[in-house]
Amino acid sequence: MNTYLAEEEYKKMGFAEISDPFSFRDLLFKAGLILDNITRDYYQFVSFNDDHEWRVKKFKQAVGLQIEYFMQNEANSTSQLNDRPMNVTIGRTTISRGGKAQTVEGSEVTLLCPDVQMVLEGTGLLFRGVS
Repeated sequence: MNTYLAEEEYKKMGFAEISDPFSFRDLLFKAGLILDNITRDYYQFVSFNDDHEWRVKKFKQAVGLQIEYFMQNEANSTSQLNDRPMNVTIGRTTISRGGKAQTVEGSEVTLLCPDVQMVLEGTGLLFRGVS
C-alpha cells in the first residue's frame, strides 16, 4: 500500500468528500498505481524526504485530483468508466449522460484525470527521454 497522501492531507487540499461505496484507502491504492505508471515509478525509488518539496507537493496534488476524478465519475476502472450506457430510453423518455463522459461514438473515457498531467507538467515526473 502506498502512502502518497494521508486522508487528512486530502481533506485539507479541499477535494471532494469520499462517499460510499468508495473508501479513501481503495481510491488511494488505485490512484497510486496510475501515478506510478505515468511517473515511471519515480517515488518507488526516491523518498519524499529526499526530493524537492515543490515536486512532492505537485505529486500529492495529482494524487488528490486522481482520487477526486474517481469520485466524480463514480468509477475507478476503465471498464466502469466505459461500460455505462450514454442514453437510457424507457418508453418515450430518454435520459442522456452529459458532461465530459460524453464521447464520440467508439471512443473511450480515459482512466487518467486530465488535470493530473497539467499539474505534473514541468516537474520532470513525466519525462520520457533517455539519460
